[in-house]
Amino acid sequence: MKHETEEDIVSLVLQSLIPIITSKYLPVDTCDKTRQATFKVCLEIIESGRFKEESTQQMIVSSMLAAIGCKEDRLRILSWFHHEDGNVLNSKNEVLCKLTLKQKH
Repeated sequence: MKHETEEDIVSLVLQSLIPIITSKYLPVDTCDKTRQATFKVCLEIIESGRFKEESTQQMIVSSMLAAIGCKEDRLRILSWFHHEDGNVLNSKNEVLCKLTLKQKH
């Protein structure tokens, strides 16, 4: 999915398929790994800059927030909230997109 270029496909996978498969069909002991993988793929998609539409960026960020699992993921997200404007940043502290008020809460 990290190479997908169609916004509709990314939206379908992140908002429908992954949550359904994770909640209904995966063994509990694999959920953490699945969440970590989802977070990583979402981060790679955001960092790629393929999707310029704000609504798509926000959907991907929301999926990342829902997939927070390990300590590294939490620290990455916390660094965004500590940034003065609450922006999604890449590893070079460059702004990728803005967090919405709903995402901040």
